Amino acid sequence: MVFNFELKKILHIRNSNS
Repeated sequence: MVFNFELKKILHIRNSNS
Protein backbone atom coordinates (compact mmCIF):
# COMPACT_ATOMS: atom_id res chain seq x y z
CA MET A 1 0.00 0.00 0.00
CA VAL A 2 1.42 3.37 -1.03
CA PHE A 3 -0.05 5.13 1.99
CA ASN A 4 1.71 2.74 4.36
CA PHE A 5 5.00 3.24 2.53
CA GLU A 6 4.70 7.03 2.72
CA LEU A 7 3.79 6.84 6.40
CA LYS A 8 6.82 4.70 7.24
CA LYS A 9 9.06 7.01 5.20
CA ILE A 10 7.77 10.09 7.02
CA LEU A 11 8.19 8.40 10.39
CA HIS A 12 11.74 7.45 9.49
CA ILE A 13 12.59 11.02 8.45
CA ARG A 14 11.02 12.45 11.61
CA ASN A 15 12.89 9.92 13.73
CA SER A 16 16.22 10.81 12.11
CA ASN A 17 15.46 14.51 12.44
CA SER A 18 14.92 14.31 16.19
